Amino acid sequence: MYRTFQTMAALLAILICSCQKEESPLTRQVENHPTQPVLGGNMVLGRKLENPYSVENMRKAFALLSPQAKSGIGQDAEEVIQTTHLYVKFSPQTEDEVDLLKLDTTLELYAYPLDYEILNDPLQDNIYVNFTYQDGKPCDYYAAVRVNKTLPSGVKYEILEELFIPDEYSDENPPILTRSGQSMDENFIETLVEESLKLTGNWKNDNVETKGRSKWRPAGNITYYDEVKKKKLGVEGLKVRAKRWFTTHTGFTDANGHFECDGRFKRQADYSFSFEREHFHVRDMEISHNNLKGDWNYHMVRENKTSGTIPTVSPFTYATIFRAAYHYCYKNIHGLQRPPTQEKLRAKIKIDPVNKTDNANGVFSSGFFMGISAKHIEIYNHHNRIDEIYATTIHELAHSAHWVRNRDFYVKRIQDIVKESWARGVQNYLTTDVYPEYSGGTYNRCQYTGIVEDLMDAANKTRKSKYYYENGNNWNEKEKSYTDRVSGYTITQIENALNGAATWEEWKNNIKKINNNTKQYVDEAFNYWNTK
Repeated sequence: MYRTFQTMAALLAILICSCQKEESPLTRQVENHPTQPVLGGNMVLGRKLENPYSVENMRKAFALLSPQAKSGIGQDAEEVIQTTHLYVKFSPQTEDEVDLLKLDTTLELYAYPLDYEILNDPLQDNIYVNFTYQDGKPCDYYAAVRVNKTLPSGVKYEILEELFIPDEYSDENPPILTRSGQSMDENFIETLVEESLKLTGNWKNDNVETKGRSKWRPAGNITYYDEVKKKKLGVEGLKVRAKRWFTTHTGFTDANGHFECDGRFKRQADYSFSFEREHFHVRDMEISHNNLKGDWNYHMVRENKTSGTIPTVSPFTYATIFRAAYHYCYKNIHGLQRPPTQEKLRAKIKIDPVNKTDNANGVFSSGFFMGISAKHIEIYNHHNRIDEIYATTIHELAHSAHWVRNRDFYVKRIQDIVKESWARGVQNYLTTDVYPEYSGGTYNRCQYTGIVEDLMDAANKTRKSKYYYENGNNWNEKEKSYTDRVSGYTITQIENALNGAATWEEWKNNIKKINNNTKQYVDEAFNYWNTK
């Protein structure tokens, strides 16, 4: 079920008009709106600003303009200044409700209010971490939405203010019209906006004359130093936002890291990006630069600092994980199953970069999709090389894609040797697409096996592998070799053979059903990898 704000207006009119006759039925008084919103992380908010884009203040500004300035537009403030947007606070109560809210990718949601000062240094890039959750609970989200916008039911929201935004300058949205259908010209819009900025005490931050000045398009480059390739790379797929008050223009980085936003501004804007797309979220970090009028170029390198504004898990780590997740979710993966998508499950993949050293490089929890766990994937050991962090992310996402195929019995029935052998195979297959010299992902018998590679690569190769076993309080190893005589299977054939396969034997038997002139050697390959 969906409802429009227009429908909500009728409901609010019944509740409000009896005691607040002079107030618009679309507006709720923000009696509990905090003077200092509580946020996690290191964003510093200052005072609440008087809103120059409120319908009330825009009408006051309009009344102060000369009759000549209003010529051809109209002289009646209520006739000319009509609500174009609503300033809304969403209050999701659970992670499921956050996902439901984010299903609508046209909503530009912010984890902080849009009418407060941001006191972080405006002259440098700022890194905000862990501010979208407070004590394990979702924070409030804020957005400006058009009055005819439909929203999903099931997420609590509050209308904070009616807005009139005439200077949105989007590439797609039509110009603002008066009730009579008169289009507002640019000079009038600039005169009105400047008057409202002065009226509300916000002119000091924008004390430049804009009349006659050209609009500028937010653009720039987001890049990253790859220590394995030993060169600067673009971070592809990032959504970059440029925001001024309640207007947001967006763009996406290409393979070179370049982006251009889908609208223009006349005054300064605040840039930001996080490591989130429709189907996955490397949470929670946002990087921003405030009050820019021109391109924003941001470059990431491996960072070891742990104090000040630099988090212990750096943007470099986030970017590495993001690149791998973007690869698996959106780029060419040779016909493999994608990880779970938000449209199908109403929950995007959550990837947590956890600042710890562990024997495992990462972990996947299928319990999230079953309502048991709040996490999908954790990535550890951020001191590893870039290609190793990349490969770990691919490995854990391969588990999630495997879950898609056999979700009914993935947790309780599928043997670990099947899960880990498949994930290790995909890890090496996709990572070498990006890092051809990658040779990580050590194989061992009975769990992290090399069966996928053996089924695909050239025949008659000698394979040596170790098996680790516990002897009292010590771990010992045995090395064993065999000649791999099977070859020619494709990665998609091997993945399709996982359908309905819970055991090593079932997977092997499905492989043997595929037409291949070396299938008589499949048994010895599977036997080798499952022998101590």
